[in-house]
Amino acid sequence: MGQEHKFFLISYEEYEEKGYDGYYSIDEDLSNIVVIYDDIIQYIGDTLAWIPSINPCNNHKKGFGINNYGITLFDKEGASVIVNIARAWADLLSNGTGILKLTGSYYWTTNDKGVSEGKYEMIEVNRDELVKNFRKLQLFSEKVISGSYLMLHFGI
Repeated sequence: MGQEHKFFLISYEEYEEKGYDGYYSIDEDLSNIVVIYDDIIQYIGDTLAWIPSINPCNNHKKGFGINNYGITLFDKEGASVIVNIARAWADLLSNGTGILKLTGSYYWTTNDKGVSEGKYEMIEVNRDELVKNFRKLQLFSEKVISGSYLMLHFGI
């Protein structure tokens, strides 16, 4: 599928000790990581724009949404929105067939005669894996809401 977004569940202590710079690598403990492909992030992008977030690379400035190409931090406020968005997407997508066929981005190509043609990318993804990832993101959010954790997002 391509490029990945990684969501890490971290304790406040870990964040204070390690910060966001050079945090975990993907080959470490996978129990605290959710990986969602960029195609799916783009697909659900309108709903992600509703999430209160913090930009740790910009003096912890508060805003909304995720940094597609950077790092985003979510505290209780952001997690209280993510938990509902993740649950809603998991519930919705669980109704689909085993392989979900989703309409992706619109793009232009040139055919054999040199004529530009536009069409939509088709995203094919395993329903159960995607639903599992949204449920795990929901679980991470619930832990952040409980008070001892933060969620750190690494964009593509």
